[in-house]
Amino acid sequence: MKKVALTLLFAAVAAMPIVAQRGPRPDGPPPLPEYLQLTAAQQTAWEQAHAEFRAIVEPLHAKEREAHDALDVKLQSVLTPEQRTKYEAFQAAERFLRERHGPPPR
Repeated sequence: MKKVALTLLFAAVAAMPIVAQRGPRPDGPPPLPEYLQLTAAQQTAWEQAHAEFRAIVEPLHAKEREAHDALDVKLQSVLTPEQRTKYEAFQAAERFLRERHGPPPR
């Protein structure tokens, strides 16, 4: 069983497109405010707008994660044990690639 799962994992990894590796994301502000040469007041307004946006969006992301988890449970409930093994191998390969290369481009 483990051999089948590992084979499926490697097959899934090989079949997935490789996303170009991204460098580390800077922790500072995005380059646009610097490029625009915002004044201190403008910079403060931009930071406040981003903070308000995050306050609205973060709870939505949490709800989306909960809904996705519920969907995953429902999808897995209809799979045979063999299909579930393949599904779990595919999910593991997807996590591996995401950790290695970052999320796929939208």
